[in-house]
Amino acid sequence: MSFNDVRGQETAVRCLRSAIKNGRVAHAYIFAGPRNSGRLLLAKNFAKALNCVEPENFPCDVCNSCMKTDKDIHPDVKSVASSSRGGEIVIGEIRKI
Repeated sequence: MSFNDVRGQETAVRCLRSAIKNGRVAHAYIFAGPRNSGRLLLAKNFAKALNCVEPENFPCDVCNSCMKTDKDIHPDVKSVASSSRGGEIVIGEIRKI
Protein backbone atom coordinates (compact mmCIF):
# COMPACT_ATOMS: atom_id res chain seq x y z
CA MET A 1 0.00 0.00 0.00
CA SER A 2 1.33 3.42 -0.91
CA PHE A 3 0.13 6.92 -1.64
CA ASN A 4 -1.05 5.59 -5.02
CA ASP A 5 -3.66 3.51 -3.17
CA VAL A 6 -5.28 6.61 -1.65
CA ARG A 7 -8.17 7.57 -3.94
CA GLY A 8 -9.85 10.96 -4.03
CA GLN A 9 -7.22 12.68 -1.88
CA GLU A 10 -4.76 13.80 -4.54
CA THR A 11 -4.37 17.31 -3.09
CA ALA A 12 -3.67 15.96 0.39
CA VAL A 13 -1.17 13.42 -0.96
CA ARG A 14 0.60 16.13 -2.96
CA CYS A 15 0.83 18.41 0.12
CA LEU A 16 2.14 15.65 2.39
CA ARG A 17 4.72 14.46 -0.15
CA SER A 18 5.85 18.06 -0.67
CA ALA A 19 6.21 18.61 3.09
CA ILE A 20 8.48 15.56 3.33
CA LYS A 21 10.55 16.44 0.25
CA ASN A 22 11.05 20.03 1.40
CA GLY A 23 11.79 19.09 5.01
CA ARG A 24 8.82 21.11 6.23
CA VAL A 25 6.83 18.50 8.13
CA ALA A 26 4.67 19.99 10.88
CA HIS A 27 4.77 18.65 14.42
CA ALA A 28 1.20 17.33 14.18
CA TYR A 29 -1.49 16.56 11.61
CA ILE A 30 -5.18 15.85 11.98
CA PHE A 31 -6.71 13.49 9.45
CA ALA A 32 -10.44 14.13 9.62
CA GLY A 33 -13.36 13.34 7.38
CA PRO A 34 -16.40 11.16 6.98
CA ARG A 35 -16.28 7.39 7.17
CA ASN A 36 -14.60 5.69 4.22
CA SER A 37 -12.97 8.93 3.08
CA GLY A 38 -9.50 7.37 3.21
CA ARG A 39 -8.21 9.27 6.23
CA LEU A 40 -6.75 6.21 7.98
CA LEU A 41 -5.09 4.95 4.80
CA LEU A 42 -3.66 8.41 4.14
CA ALA A 43 -2.38 8.78 7.71
CA LYS A 44 -0.76 5.35 7.67
CA ASN A 45 0.93 6.02 4.34
CA PHE A 46 2.16 9.38 5.61
CA ALA A 47 3.70 7.71 8.67
CA LYS A 48 5.22 5.09 6.40
CA ALA A 49 6.65 7.76 4.08
CA LEU A 50 8.16 9.65 7.01
CA ASN A 51 10.06 6.54 8.11
CA CYS A 52 10.93 5.14 4.68
CA VAL A 53 14.63 4.84 3.84
CA GLU A 54 14.10 5.43 0.11
CA PRO A 55 14.84 9.14 -0.51
CA GLU A 56 13.06 9.53 -3.86
CA ASN A 57 10.21 7.02 -4.07
CA PHE A 58 8.59 7.09 -0.66
CA PRO A 59 6.94 5.11 0.71
CA CYS A 60 8.73 2.38 -1.19
CA ASP A 61 6.74 -0.54 0.33
CA VAL A 62 9.82 -2.81 0.26
CA CYS A 63 12.22 -1.51 2.90
CA ASN A 64 12.17 -2.92 6.42
CA SER A 65 10.58 0.26 7.79
CA CYS A 66 7.70 0.21 5.28
CA MET A 67 7.01 -3.47 5.85
CA LYS A 68 6.95 -3.01 9.65
CA THR A 69 4.50 -0.12 9.29
CA ASP A 70 2.23 -2.23 7.08
CA LYS A 71 2.28 -5.00 9.71
CA ASP A 72 1.58 -2.52 12.54
CA ILE A 73 4.83 -3.45 14.31
CA HIS A 74 6.96 -0.37 13.60
CA PRO A 75 8.24 0.93 16.96
CA ASP A 76 7.87 4.59 15.90
CA VAL A 77 4.35 4.37 14.44
CA LYS A 78 1.40 4.12 16.82
CA SER A 79 -2.30 4.30 16.01
CA VAL A 80 -4.84 5.60 18.46
CA ALA A 81 -8.54 4.94 18.02
CA SER A 82 -11.54 5.59 20.15
CA SER A 83 -12.82 2.80 22.32
CA SER A 84 -15.79 4.80 23.58
CA ARG A 85 -19.27 5.00 22.12
CA GLY A 86 -19.04 8.73 21.47
CA GLY A 87 -16.02 8.31 19.24
CA GLU A 88 -13.81 10.46 21.45
CA ILE A 89 -10.25 9.51 22.26
CA VAL A 90 -9.87 9.71 26.04
CA ILE A 91 -6.67 10.51 27.93
CA GLY A 92 -6.33 6.92 29.13
CA GLU A 93 -5.89 5.74 25.53
CA ILE A 94 -3.10 8.26 25.01
CA ARG A 95 -1.38 7.25 28.26
CA LYS A 96 -1.27 3.64 27.06
CA ILE A 97 1.13 4.57 24.30
